[in-house]
Amino acid sequence: MVDLPTTEIIEPQYRAQVQNIGWQGWVSDGAIAGTVKQSLRLEAIQIELTGQLAQNYSVSYRAQVQNIGWQGSVSDGTTAGTVGQGLRLEALKISLIPKIHYSWNYDNQY
Repeated sequence: MVDLPTTEIIEPQYRAQVQNIGWQGWVSDGAIAGTVKQSLRLEAIQIELTGQLAQNYSVSYRAQVQNIGWQGSVSDGTTAGTVGQGLRLEALKISLIPKIHYSWNYDNQY
């Protein structure tokens, strides 16, 4: 679990690959990705962070896919699920991961 400073707001955007439609446009702020009352499969998803939070955090996610099981984790806009295989997403696990920023000085004086 990541404790975010109270001044940081999570601003994810996401889009879905839907049966017979393909990739939908990016949405955010709790908007629906996929369809409602059309009985169409959600087959894949991409999630990424926007705004200031994206500089310090990555969003990692993995999908449970019909007939495949859990896929490996992907992050920052990479596709989770399948495209063109006609398989539905059955579950999704999402994590917010702090980015590690390294900084060092190397002084070659002896």
